[in-house]
Amino acid sequence: MKILLIGYGKMGKAIESVALENGHLVSDIAKNSEELYEILKKGTEAEVAIEFTSPASGYDNVAACIHEDLPVVSGTTGWLDSMPELEKLIDSKKGTFFYAPNFSIGMNIVFELAKKLGRGYANFSDFKVSISEVHHPQKKDSPSGTAIKLANEFLNENTILREWGAEEEKDDVLPIEARREKGVVGTHSLSFENEMESFRIEHVAKDRKVFAQGAVRAAEFLRGKKGCFSMNDLLGF
Repeated sequence: MKILLIGYGKMGKAIESVALENGHLVSDIAKNSEELYEILKKGTEAEVAIEFTSPASGYDNVAACIHEDLPVVSGTTGWLDSMPELEKLIDSKKGTFFYAPNFSIGMNIVFELAKKLGRGYANFSDFKVSISEVHHPQKKDSPSGTAIKLANEFLNENTILREWGAEEEKDDVLPIEARREKGVVGTHSLSFENEMESFRIEHVAKDRKVFAQGAVRAAEFLRGKKGCFSMNDLLGF
């Protein structure tokens, strides 16, 4: 499989390494949107693009690939307000798109557990629920896209909490604490506590290569497919 990499920071380089280990070829590398447009303009042999850039350019990068009938996998967070517009474009162009805020298998299992806990929360709502996330200082969005998805998976299944936010004092708000610390790849926790006990579900990413492995698996999954896909499709949830 020939891959166009969009973004060549730490994640892009990790994806390149995993792709080569899996027998794939990186045919083009676009370090930014301008380089991507030039590559698409002159033509590329790539069969799929994998995009990890910034919130400011994520939508435009994906849309550019869709316009050129190039399937694209994206892990860029912070631009999802534009997702409905992108879905319309994909539908009209009969494009192929795979999105995940987190490509870790373990984290996506945690998302599924959050749904189940959300469904049952009315039966143990004396527990105060909260989310915390810790990333390296270079992380550009706060809270992380993964923390937001974790919150939404829980919120969409429960009838008590209304929204996520930073205000712990509101009874109907699920608080998210975001911290930035050197040397941390990514840690996310969903915690529950009352006066007598506490428990939590926590995912710790030890190496960003885990996200690269998931992204390459997603690219492999897209072969012969049309439409929008997520980790739920890849994992069969």
